[in-house]
Amino acid sequence: MTYPDQLCNVANDVKIIHSLKEQQFRQKAKLRSKKEILYQADLILRLDWACVNAKLKNESAPGNLDSGVVFERHHSLNWLINYLNQDWDHVREDT
Repeated sequence: MTYPDQLCNVANDVKIIHSLKEQQFRQKAKLRSKKEILYQADLILRLDWACVNAKLKNESAPGNLDSGVVFERHHSLNWLINYLNQDWDHVREDT
């Protein structure tokens, strides 16, 4: 995953996904190991904590982080690792 300092090009990503048939999408997809996913979940928790801490101090997020991107990744990764067994609409992003 890229450094979370900017939004991805959503329109481009949607275009790529819609241009592929399911089988093509599955062939191009790269499954990640549990170790890699858990590493990213731990990293994004720490980055989210840094963003929240900066916000509480009325400071900018450190390292040019985009706090919205960090938050969304935190939500997604918590859902992916089944954090607290919560479904998508109820995932918590504890910091």
